[in-house]
Amino acid sequence: MTTKHKKKIYLFSYSYPYLSQGEDAFLKNEILRLSSRFDEIVIFPYIKTSEFVHPLPSNVSISNSLLKDFEEPKYKLSLLFRLALKNFQKIIRELFDAALTLKPSSLFHSIKYTLGSLKVLDWANKNIPKDVILYSYWKNHIATGLTFMNSENIIVSRAHGYDLYSERNPGNRIPYELETLSRLDKVFLISSASQVYLEKKYDGLKNKFSLSRLGVTSHLFTNQSTQKKLKEKLHIVSCSSLVSLKRVSLIHSTLLLAQKKINQPLLWTHIGGKKDDILIEKIKSYAESNLVFKHIAQISNDYIFNFYKENPIDAFISLSSSEGLPVSMMEAQSFGIPIIGTDVGGVSEIVNEDTGFLLDVGSETKGVELAIQSIVLGKFKSREERGRIKNYQLEHFNEKKNFNDFCNKIKNLS
Repeated sequence: MTTKHKKKIYLFSYSYPYLSQGEDAFLKNEILRLSSRFDEIVIFPYIKTSEFVHPLPSNVSISNSLLKDFEEPKYKLSLLFRLALKNFQKIIRELFDAALTLKPSSLFHSIKYTLGSLKVLDWANKNIPKDVILYSYWKNHIATGLTFMNSENIIVSRAHGYDLYSERNPGNRIPYELETLSRLDKVFLISSASQVYLEKKYDGLKNKFSLSRLGVTSHLFTNQSTQKKLKEKLHIVSCSSLVSLKRVSLIHSTLLLAQKKINQPLLWTHIGGKKDDILIEKIKSYAESNLVFKHIAQISNDYIFNFYKENPIDAFISLSSSEGLPVSMMEAQSFGIPIIGTDVGGVSEIVNEDTGFLLDVGSETKGVELAIQSIVLGKFKSREERGRIKNYQLEHFNEKKNFNDFCNKIKNLS
């Protein structure tokens, strides 16, 4: 039996609990577990993406104080200047390192990151009491600003993708990374791959890094394949934003080629992104009778779950160039849906021969063709195969187990 740990947590999000496709799937379940283990949680978003606010447990509240500071158009430059002087050495060292990349984008990113961190520091100095645990959901300028404080607060952060992998940032570097990691009490990584990545990069800080996978709700319902005649459409689903690294256009081209090569009609449904996005319009312009494309714009997770319950799906596909460990894959897996995924980040920790098709980077076109061919021949159509996929999710990405373990790790720091 777990016991409530009498501590208050300040959780710093991007926009949650305001509606946002990026964080909703991540934080909704985690908040429920945290609220059951700690007395009080206050969420501080720094961007308001919607007027809609997710319902929160009674001991969880939202504060817009940090958000309002970031929205202030004429921030007190004199105050930022004084804070910069107090942190002069680390700031000059950071800007110098950024300039050494000889990429203007890297220096601009460093300056913007520095200003954001100083704003967080100013806000923190005025608003954070001594007896709260500070938890930044992203290892970004929020986490850095908090570590700039001279305080005894426990400060922890998760790290996911852009906030973890240097190559996803201008100049292939993350500002103040060593400084931030050194001063955080713990960095929670969402995959074994990301933990290995940081340990290789910062061997002397291994004790700072801890594996703490995310998780999703396990569902009783098991999605079934289309189980139609050979020439009827197989249903392939993808679910992501439309940013370039998600490579939705590559999904389109590989499915198009696979359909022609195998002579198998396909229905492809993409969930996510805006209705009128240029990429979506471009894909629609290439409409073919044997590759029907349907787009469902950004929606709630509950809608996605209902979609998985009501529509037979033969496979979930993701061909991202970079990943942490996708929650979208966990959600599909919780319904027994096999996954076609590129072997990047922590994807190999969720996709294997029992749960789907793991594709080598650079071989996506051939890989998708072979995966579709296997599905046509009956792979992952049986209830037993689908049941094994669900069991894998239950064992490795069970939100109850994973988030309770996370709570215990925070508790042991205090």
